[in-house]
Amino acid sequence: MLEFKSHLAVITSLDYDHPDTYATKEEYRQAFVQFVKQSDSAIGWGGGGLSEDNLKLLDTVDPEITLHGDHNKSNATLVLKSVQKLFPNVEKDKILEALNNFPGTERRFERLSNNLYTDYAHHPTEIASTIQLAKELNKNVVIVYQPHQNIRQHHLLKDGGYKNAFKGAAKVYWLPTYLSREDEKLKTLSATKLIESNADNSFIQKAEMNDDLKKKIEEHLSNGNLVVTMSAGDLDGWIRRLADNN
Repeated sequence: MLEFKSHLAVITSLDYDHPDTYATKEEYRQAFVQFVKQSDSAIGWGGGGLSEDNLKLLDTVDPEITLHGDHNKSNATLVLKSVQKLFPNVEKDKILEALNNFPGTERRFERLSNNLYTDYAHHPTEIASTIQLAKELNKNVVIVYQPHQNIRQHHLLKDGGYKNAFKGAAKVYWLPTYLSREDEKLKTLSATKLIESNADNSFIQKAEMNDDLKKKIEEHLSNGNLVVTMSAGDLDGWIRRLADNN
């Protein structure tokens, strides 16, 4: 992002991630500080740790946005304010109509079949946000989770682990970590170690991408549960093949 000098920068969140690029939270924050400084103007949410002169901070979601999910409402509010700034002659009702009818994007709570969704969530904030959205549609939410990057898992544990990221889910099936761009000096953390970092892990169990997991998913779907796979790795392709075969 630092290759760009934006006319308008939109900062949706500032949760620390990508430890393979930014070794510390402060390095990560400073990258956003630089990004905002080299932009003509910027818009984001208050409390994110940025306070540049050209940054407008919001603190209230627009009540006329009717999308599911608190995070989607927050992002849509940023889009609304951005369009109003860029195109001041466009009526608010027209912007709201487009936003409230937005069907979503691939890999972000993407519907594969009835009650079966795939999502890119692999950061605790993303996970919690996706579960909150899913529970607006179905009170019984089942998660199949594939952690992404061993180096990310080490940094998460240093920061206290997953804590309550999966709170609200009825069941979680936890897969081995998908390895990508790794530090070979780091020991690969086990699923058991990562599961233990959850404040409540009584509803979380280890799993593998195999026929046993397929049967469990099919059973949950037949019982009317909503199933979300969360992955930035190969779980997405696996669940798509399962959905196609059914």
